[in-house]
Amino acid sequence: MKGIPIALTILVTLAMPLISASELSKELLFSESDIEIMRQRTDLPVFREYWEELLGKDIEDDGNCMREAFLFLLTGEAERGQRAKEAVLALAAEERWTRFAEAGDLPLGFLTTGKKTTWAALCYDWLYDLFTEEERATVREAIAEKGCLPIYRALYGMRHPDEVKGWSFYPGDPYNERPAIDMSRWPTILGNNNFRAVINGGFALGIYALEGSDERVDEWEEMLLHSIEAFNKLFKPDGSYDEAVSYANFAMTHQVMAMEVVERKRGIDFFDSANFQGMMDYVLSLYMPSSIEPHGSVSFGDARRTMSSSSAFWVAGKARDGQAQFTGLNYSPHDLFTF
Repeated sequence: MKGIPIALTILVTLAMPLISASELSKELLFSESDIEIMRQRTDLPVFREYWEELLGKDIEDDGNCMREAFLFLLTGEAERGQRAKEAVLALAAEERWTRFAEAGDLPLGFLTTGKKTTWAALCYDWLYDLFTEEERATVREAIAEKGCLPIYRALYGMRHPDEVKGWSFYPGDPYNERPAIDMSRWPTILGNNNFRAVINGGFALGIYALEGSDERVDEWEEMLLHSIEAFNKLFKPDGSYDEAVSYANFAMTHQVMAMEVVERKRGIDFFDSANFQGMMDYVLSLYMPSSIEPHGSVSFGDARRTMSSSSAFWVAGKARDGQAQFTGLNYSPHDLFTF
């Protein structure tokens, strides 16, 4: 695991609870003690089936270096570590992590960029000791130039839509073969939906993976903190969310990572900036009968999956909320961050 000195200066003043400097973490999401607890949880009956499912996944099928690195972290199996390392280095070697552009040819980061930046940053953290110094520099450069910079451009456009020169598909991308799409309102539209949360997650993890090695981190961090709060404001006072539960789930998977790493690195707690306990009430109110569709949610959009247990457990842990805990244990599908 990586050990980077942590700057203790909070760059922006927010009305958020702070934790003491002594509690700040050098890791992105999991400390060594967290990892040991997670190992123990894989043996619990409620998680055993999902854990066995994870162990059966093949990185050759989907190239998911994050999952393989996570399994290496918990099992210590050297082969998994090597496979994850090779996969993230291949990811870093890709020409770009986006299909979109600003002003004609400047890479612009949305969902794919957010996902790949998340994968690369967590692999960098979890596999740190397996890389040579040259390989670390390669992954950092990819995180910065192919991940954080394109995401910063997108968040800047969402924050200052009047300054956008013009969003489009990247030159030469296969999407350019489709009929032309008017993206003139995308900065406003995407700034007010799940896209913002997904890129928040990758941006946050990328920023703190780069801390101490990239002079743009301070500027990027200010944009990140603004964007985290901007997404949380999309939740209504009662905790409901306009895009329905499935998209709230997709968003929260990444937004929780952003909030968690900021709290670990800067001591800023965003939990009270939205009614997340109300969100869990909203999730339960739209839960489908298990006899009809297990883990389903009533949909008024194009997706119907309910909230994953990792988000439910995050709410439960932050608020000591028994209902959220019960929901995560009994009514939610699991993901990597469930443990």
